Order: sequence, then C-alpha cells, then structure tokens
Amino acid sequence: MNVVSISKRFAATGAVTALAAGALVATAGAAHAESVVNNTYSCTAQTADGPATFPLFLTTAAPGIGGFENFGLKAGTVISLPALTVTNTFTVPTPVHSLLVANHVRDISVPTYTGTFGDQPVPVDGVAVTVAGMTDNGNGTWSTDHADADADGLPDEGNGSNGTFTVPAAGAQDVVSPTSLDLLATLEDGTTQTHIPCTLADGTTAGAYQTINVVKNVSTTTAKVAKAKFKKGKPAKVNATVTGAKLAGNKVLLKKGAKTLATATLNAAGKASLVTKKLKVGSNKLTVVYKGSGYNTGSTAPVTVKVVK
Repeated sequence: MNVVSISKRFAATGAVTALAAGALVATAGAAHAESVVNNTYSCTAQTADGPATFPLFLTTAAPGIGGFENFGLKAGTVISLPALTVTNTFTVPTPVHSLLVANHVRDISVPTYTGTFGDQPVPVDGVAVTVAGMTDNGNGTWSTDHADADADGLPDEGNGSNGTFTVPAAGAQDVVSPTSLDLLATLEDGTTQTHIPCTLADGTTAGAYQTINVVKNVSTTTAKVAKAKFKKGKPAKVNATVTGAKLAGNKVLLKKGAKTLATATLNAAGKASLVTKKLKVGSNKLTVVYKGSGYNTGSTAPVTVKVVK
C-alpha cells in the first residue's frame, strides 16, 4: 500500500465528519493577530478511484517576532538571513497516524511552506516532521514531536526559519500563516512517495500570528542642472536622484512655486530627468518634489536653472 491509498482508507473511516463534529473544529481566521494561531487544512491525495481527503491541523507561532519593531523595521528592506524561528505543531487524526506507521512513512516535509507579511510572501525553510516522533494526545489525534520523544536528537520537529523576504509597505502589517501546504511524504527507505496538497478548510481563513508596525524610509532628493545655462525656448533639463526603497515607477515633479513645470518617473536607481521649456530669461529658482510612497517619506531639493537669450 502507498501513501495515496493511506488517505483513501482514512477517508472511508468517516473520521473527517467525526472531527468536525467534536474533537477539533475548523476555526475561522482571527480578525486580528494572535500570538498563536490554529489553522485547519483539507489535504487531498489523488487515487485511482479519485481524490481522497483528510484534515490537518496546524498550530503556528513565532516567538520573538514582536521584537522586530524595536529595530524600526523599514519598508522595502530585504531580509536575507534567518532572523526568525516559526514554530509549528502538526496534528492528524489517529486513523491517519496509524496508516502512516503501518505503511512505513518515515517523515513528512513541507518544502513550499510560505506565509505572508502584509502583501509580501515569506518562505519558511526546514519544516519537516517524523512519524516516529509524533505523540498521542489522548483525544483521537497525534501531534508532532517537540520533546524528542523518538530520541532522534530533533526536539523541535515542525519548526523552520525564514528564507529571504521583503518587508512590505509602511503601516500595521499582519504576519499570516500559509493559505496552502504541499506535503511531501518520504518512506523509510528514503524514496519520495507522493505530494499531497492541502488548502484551508472551507469557511476558514489563514490566521495572523503577529502585527508589526513597519516604518517608512526617510528619503532624500538631490537635483542638478544638466548644464550651466540653457537658451530661452529650448528644453532645460534637471537631473533628480531620490534615495529610498522600491523607487521604480514613483514620480518626481519640477515646480516653480505652486506651478508644476514637469513630471518624470524614477527608475529602479531612483533617477529621473525633468525637462521644461517654460522658463524665463534669468535665474529660475525651482524645486524638485518627491511626494513619497508607502515605502518612503517625501522630500524636496532646490535647484537654480539659468536661462539666456
């Protein structure tokens, strides 16, 4: 028997109905962030007789994540080093655990475990559990090992650490658990047996286990004329440079008082050229204006453009 038929036999037991009625009930996602969240997934394995489903219950937390705010976490920052441990407890009904043991499933990993921080994906690496390390909860379910019950030297099975991610725009941003999982079951002989996709159970949403206040980058704007002087009626060009995060596509304005003379779009390096023919002879005191974005504060820079006859 393979892992696919395991799920088929489980589905036939009617345990899904029993769990929904009593032991563990699917919960709608929290309306606000909680320090620990519980999500219920419906996992589906394809069989010769069609799809078979079983429930998976996941408890997720990230101890210490609240401390991120103490560092003034800036919008658009790329976090490339593991800075956060995400703790996960996977729980399955007893019939599923029994069939995993009987069919020599060694471990189950989640190679595509991805939550979100605001609108940005956050991969979590190293999430895997051993079947031998699961413990009986005494209520018709088994959960992953956090006390090294199988003496394999891995007391924190199911946990992982963040992969590379980008901090979202400024504001109060939720850190949310995955909306889907792809389980990868491996047999005792080390051969990969099957992928089993899991999605949030009907009527539920992914829970948020932390809300973090992200701050804007303090932008700076500099402006330089393209040359010392320009002839009247000819294009006068001002080169602008803005510092900040995610600047590509942002706008800068060239203004004289309240009047806008030109508009340009910043490139990824925060550079743009502003061109106008609307200047009078003499020294024209202008201002380059960057209004800011969800990632950066606004800033301005003065510039004098000399026009001759």
